[in-house]
Amino acid sequence: MTRQTYILIVSIYGFLLGISMLLFPKMALGYFAMNPEDTFTVGLMQFFGILHIGHNYMSFMLRKTHDTTVVKAFLLGGAFILLASLGLGLYNVFGRNLPMHNTAWLDWSLWGILGAVSLYFWSKEK
Repeated sequence: MTRQTYILIVSIYGFLLGISMLLFPKMALGYFAMNPEDTFTVGLMQFFGILHIGHNYMSFMLRKTHDTTVVKAFLLGGAFILLASLGLGLYNVFGRNLPMHNTAWLDWSLWGILGAVSLYFWSKEK
């Protein structure tokens, strides 16, 4: 797999996640075992959806760049987001006893793999 293909896959995943958070926030909140009737959390979920869409638009547009500084910054930032999210998710469930959503293990595995792949491509940039 090339760096461009990896970033394309991550961008598509992020777009889908962001669109679902923005357009279907109540469904997304229910998925994470949160109250879908709380208007504050609905608005917060939509805000995070917009963040995902914006971030993944940048991913999509940067995937073909040959500017090493931009690529390295993007890949390291992506690795941080993914691996820090994994660590926080694990801490919240096992350290703070927050409820685990149905596919937490799948999500956490995906974040770990994608974070490791980001670090791999980051290390290959000259």
